Amino acid sequence: MRKAVGLRHYRGRAALAGVAAMVLAAACDANVILLQPEQAVTGDAITLEVKVTDPALAERLGWTPGSGVPEATVHIRRDQTLEGQSFVTDEAGVLQLPDLPSSRYWVWVEKRLQGPQPGAPAVLAGGRLLRLSRGSTQEIQVRGQQRGSLVISEFYYHPPAAAVLNYGEYNYQYYIELRNDADTTIYLDGKIVGNGFNYPIEAASWPCSETSTWRNEPRGLWATSFQAFPGSGTDYPVAPGATVVIAEQAIDHSAIYPGLPDMSHADFQFTWEGRATNPAVPLMVPIQLRLFPTSTVMGVLAYAPFVADALDLASLEKTQNLQGTFALFPKEHLLDVAEIYSEYFLQPSRGSTLCGNIVDPSVDALAAFASPYSTLRPDAHLLAAQRKDLPDGTLQRTGVSAADWEIRARSPGRIP
Repeated sequence: MRKAVGLRHYRGRAALAGVAAMVLAAACDANVILLQPEQAVTGDAITLEVKVTDPALAERLGWTPGSGVPEATVHIRRDQTLEGQSFVTDEAGVLQLPDLPSSRYWVWVEKRLQGPQPGAPAVLAGGRLLRLSRGSTQEIQVRGQQRGSLVISEFYYHPPAAAVLNYGEYNYQYYIELRNDADTTIYLDGKIVGNGFNYPIEAASWPCSETSTWRNEPRGLWATSFQAFPGSGTDYPVAPGATVVIAEQAIDHSAIYPGLPDMSHADFQFTWEGRATNPAVPLMVPIQLRLFPTSTVMGVLAYAPFVADALDLASLEKTQNLQGTFALFPKEHLLDVAEIYSEYFLQPSRGSTLCGNIVDPSVDALAAFASPYSTLRPDAHLLAAQRKDLPDGTLQRTGVSAADWEIRARSPGRIP
């Protein structure tokens, strides 16, 4: 029997501290029964097979379709928990897990290739949310890295901790960063930045079975809030490798609360009626179908930010749900999509159940838990979700957010 190699727990200190606090609180309550952790039952191992099944990708790699991916890193996170482990496949791309209990898991795979052939991707990735049962075999299909054009490179949407604010709530320091990952100049004029359908949890009034209509849309992305870059065609060029930062509000937020970013030098700022703006920073053009009462644009860009080519809004298919009117952005017009969740939903006190995805797996295979929340990470206001960078200077874009994104110190306007 093959054995899993490279086992590594990646539970964060904050997560462990939270669990310890929860156990201590429960022990102090005579009405609470403490349950022992689930133990693996006797039986066969869970087997995962990591494969390249796409013939075109296999040809680019010089592999045979159905080939296993050797020494690929496999991350396994138990659903609805902060518990995760990492493993490495064997030379045949197979991983056997003799001690993993049957349950539902978020599983994602990544493999960077050394000296890839010309035209072949530098990284492979795959991901699925699935139930792993003892004695069963599951296949994880990988995708190859794709060079994008205008790519979402950083996303900052983290409310500061109360200790930082010492005052209520402040939500105007957010920003989104885009990068030209192509070899030619791109013109931003008319391109759209927005948010896909963003209701990721089970609710009695809106269960996952109903939201599936908008979460699993193979034709593209349903969106209700978006703004366009100004310009008439060639007013805002972006050179290869350059970045642009769109601020929620283009002011120096550190002057209000220490530790928040100075966004006065942002390249663009979102528009909101009645908000003070920086006259030196161009305004985005609001074309969303619904105005939100949050008084922030980034507040509704959480979970599924996207960037798309210029489109005629009137020509897009529309639909209605509990969140309002949505327009369907066709997949062929989407330049980039990120699927980013917060571990906030996994806190036991929340009692939330995640539906699993908020965009169709053909658009993005698996969400990244790359949005720290202040109650879990005291330094969240200093951190951002960032797309991984590759040795050749491009960004990792496989359509598997779980593999493409990570949490690092924020750096608007600069790729680490």
